[in-house]
Amino acid sequence: MRKILLLTLDFPPSQGGVARYLHGLAYYFQKHLFVLASNGKDTQIFDQKAPYSIERKRLLYKIIWPHWLKSVLELLKRSKMYEIVFISHVLPLGTSAWIASWITHKPYIIFLHGFDLALAKQNSRKFWLLKKILSRAHFVVCNSNVLSSEVKQVFDISKTLTIYPPYLFTDQVEPEKKQANQTDQIIFLTVSRLVKRKGHIRVLYALASLRDKGYKNFVYWIVGDGSMRREIEEMIEELDLCYHVQIFSDISDSKLHDFYAQADIFIMPTIYDPIDREGFGMVYIEAAAYGIPSIATKQPGVDEAVIHEQTGILVEDGNQSKLCEAIEVLSKNKVKREQFGKQARERVFKEFTTQKQFSKLEDYL
Repeated sequence: MRKILLLTLDFPPSQGGVARYLHGLAYYFQKHLFVLASNGKDTQIFDQKAPYSIERKRLLYKIIWPHWLKSVLELLKRSKMYEIVFISHVLPLGTSAWIASWITHKPYIIFLHGFDLALAKQNSRKFWLLKKILSRAHFVVCNSNVLSSEVKQVFDISKTLTIYPPYLFTDQVEPEKKQANQTDQIIFLTVSRLVKRKGHIRVLYALASLRDKGYKNFVYWIVGDGSMRREIEEMIEELDLCYHVQIFSDISDSKLHDFYAQADIFIMPTIYDPIDREGFGMVYIEAAAYGIPSIATKQPGVDEAVIHEQTGILVEDGNQSKLCEAIEVLSKNKVKREQFGKQARERVFKEFTTQKQFSKLEDYL
């Protein structure tokens, strides 16, 4: 296998889906890979414990333009240390890999996300540049089948590969099944940034409707933070849901385990956004690993993470009555809830392991 350089602006101990995904990728290819990541706070302890080599450098110039020229120089300086480059931030680091490849003749693989493509479509220069980068790439890795199809159609590129974000065990330990709820109280859970498209307000209205029908034995845990926190808090008060809803911020990955381990239903009915869209939804898979069924919006990519009437329930975007119905069905039907949860967990350990997903890359290295 060729020597791999993973070039990234986002890497642990920074938290977030991309950072965790890249850590899993590096962990899987640790014998053949080293990481060149941007500087960050409190990185020394993580870097010392990592089972692969990590070097921290400033990858973008602050004043000099183009900013990505700095990472081109870093790639050229290390050209004898690698044989292929992994890139997850197609703009700007994909530009650096593209420019460097004409000099080093070293191939690169792009790990593309739906947001990258949607953003590039808004700017003709970025769209032109993205097409150049993807066309010269050794391969383009997409995080969903729908994104892979879109890349083929929009850019006329056939060399794509779908690799779903795998479930990454905390410290590589398999999660326990959801703890048995000792009460009849239903625990709903959303784990996400507090932004409009995640659908928190929709959930609050649906739960208020459920309560008004006389079903009051539930709690709703919102884990995350973001620009809509104040609006969500105000809506909780307006709908008189203070007794039922709690918001938790600054939760570590280890603490997050406790929320998943106790929840009965994961709920995140996302709202379509043409740019900041839900390309897949790794949190649905995280919930499934604990045997928790999901309620989600029927959107391309999301419907690959949640299988309707098998691992959860998908509702049409904006159909509030169907959302209320899905909540009521899973709340009151324990047999169906546990069946969906069992099937969701089985699917994770069959389809969403690092071995199952990242091994797809081996034939191209």
